[in-house]
Amino acid sequence: MGQQLAPQLPQYLVLAGTMVAIDIVVMWGGFALVAKTLTRLSHSERGQTILNRVFGSLFILVAALMIFAGH
Repeated sequence: MGQQLAPQLPQYLVLAGTMVAIDIVVMWGGFALVAKTLTRLSHSERGQTILNRVFGSLFILVAALMIFAGH
């Protein structure tokens, strides 16, 4: 069984490296951009109202999905 894994090892290493690289780009880039936008929105009363409505709607949507999924 060890001999069968040896030819696939480079493929697994490339896959692992790709996953780590994509994770770093998403975590540092994507989430940083979202956090910056949310911070800017939360400084005004209008922005806080928008955030409250968006996140409240998301919670209601998740609750509805859970109800209809039978959980």
